[in-house]
Amino acid sequence: MGITKLIFCHRRPDRTLRFRNRYFPVCARCTGIYIGALSVFLAHYFASLTYSYNVIFLSLLLMIPTAVDGSTQLFKWRESSNVIRVVTGFLCGIGYGLILVYL
Repeated sequence: MGITKLIFCHRRPDRTLRFRNRYFPVCARCTGIYIGALSVFLAHYFASLTYSYNVIFLSLLLMIPTAVDGSTQLFKWRESSNVIRVVTGFLCGIGYGLILVYL
């Protein structure tokens, strides 16, 4: 079983980024989440971040755009673009990474 079978993502081609005619193993939103979380882990490795409740609050705020984008798409109120998916996923990844670093 390949690594792409273990990742929880729908991997729909219309919602997945391409580079040199090859699709990424995860969708645009998940790509943004992984990049955002990885950037937090790297920042935490090179610079010590201090824990506070404000950081947790900020983390939750950063996750809201992804929830709104995903929900409005789920209810078919609008169709999102891959650029919006990557950006909101990146913000969510930062929030998720901050929570993981501090817990």
